[in-house]
Amino acid sequence: MTINPHLKVEVALELYKDKEISLEKAAEIAGMGVIEFRELISRKVKKEAKLFKNRFYIPSRVYEGLLKAKEQEYDFVDYALQLLDKMMQRLILSKNLLVP
Repeated sequence: MTINPHLKVEVALELYKDKEISLEKAAEIAGMGVIEFRELISRKVKKEAKLFKNRFYIPSRVYEGLLKAKEQEYDFVDYALQLLDKMMQRLILSKNLLVP
């Protein structure tokens, strides 16, 4: 049985993101070199950050800072992004409730 290469990459990314495996092991699971896997992570981070920026207006300086921190794998960034997301959802909900 052959495992879908895309699935291998996704599994490697999730395990690495959850800090269950090293970068080297994740690259091996994904069937990539370490540099190639790091570049993949960087592209995914930029894509996620762009989606977030398009969803909410945040100042460019804040956006760039969050993007740099996420690329450097700071744990607090995911928490900050989740917190901002919850705050924006509450704001949108409260505005929807106020609309006649």
